[in-house]
Amino acid sequence: MCTQGQAEGRSDSNPVEFTKDGVILNVAGKTQRIPNDFVWIFAGGEPPTAFLKKIGVGLGTQDLTSQGKQATKETEAELVPTR
Repeated sequence: MCTQGQAEGRSDSNPVEFTKDGVILNVAGKTQRIPNDFVWIFAGGEPPTAFLKKIGVGLGTQDLTSQGKQATKETEAELVPTR
């Protein structure tokens, strides 16, 4: 998905707010709003499902982990220089 321009990873940012159709990020002290369909939250070894539900975050019924892993492998393969 990342290689097809359908997803973008941002490790240089911190989320400020999630809206229905976007996310507001803090990037180097400046806020930036980008359109967004869904979010993967990586918060430790066990998903914080109860906490997320308590604060009103809707959780999808489809586990997209394997798709994310495949996209990561494809992206990493593109970054490895060929000889």
